[in-house]
Amino acid sequence: MMSQMHPNNFQTNVLISDDGKIYLADFGLSMILAESQNSTFSSCHPGNMRWMAPEMFAVPEEGKVIMPTKAADIYSYGCIMLQVRCPSNFMCSTDVVQLLSGLQPYSWLRQAIHVMRARVDGTQPFSAIQIAGVEDHHKDYSLRCLSENFEDRPDVSGIVAFLAA
Repeated sequence: MMSQMHPNNFQTNVLISDDGKIYLADFGLSMILAESQNSTFSSCHPGNMRWMAPEMFAVPEEGKVIMPTKAADIYSYGCIMLQVRCPSNFMCSTDVVQLLSGLQPYSWLRQAIHVMRARVDGTQPFSAIQIAGVEDHHKDYSLRCLSENFEDRPDVSGIVAFLAA
């Protein structure tokens, strides 16, 4: 029997079970919806633009659609990893709920249009101050996931190996 899930306080798809396990909900669902060719589907809405890979903002050729990729999911994963690991007010806590009260990408921007502008301008999703308390090896690996060049991002097997180490 699965325990009850609690969405965290920063309204993403990170859920916490009663026993403290962390789950990602809806991760990769954008790929399924995009592949369905549903004309009502739009992957560019305020709910996920903060975690969206830069290549997803490219202007497609006429008649073409920008499709989500595994590399784009890796970018989103890097954002989640920094978000989960960013200490809230730089306080340490063993309470999972407080641990996951980290800062979302572009947390200093409140309106979707400002996030969009920051994305277009090439502004990084996390400032140096936001990630100052993150251990160097986690920070470096997560930032590699956020590479502007999708070919420089690790693949899933690399992430699994990093997490296992």
